Amino acid sequence: MRPISSAKNERKDAAAYARSVGSYFEEIVSRVFDHYEAALARNGAVDFDDRYRLEGTDLYAQLADGLGLGPPRAPRSPPPGQPPPARRAAPSS
Repeated sequence: MRPISSAKNERKDAAAYARSVGSYFEEIVSRVFDHYEAALARNGAVDFDDRYRLEGTDLYAQLADGLGLGPPRAPRSPPPGQPPPARRAAPSS
């Protein structure tokens, strides 16, 4: 499943992956990927790599920020007329 996971982490779906096939192995992965996405859709399910596709959520980034993991992200601009949010101090080790 590593090729499928890698494709999802690059925000590719099965159709996008199929367009980039360059070997017999990748062709087989493409077919499996297509069936896998169809099975997820039939069951109303998502897998861990779908976290990037969930519209309106940035839970992974929020969790990483809250735990002090990963590189710092650029601050979000507040709406016009709103003061910028207060930054929390990073946890000390």
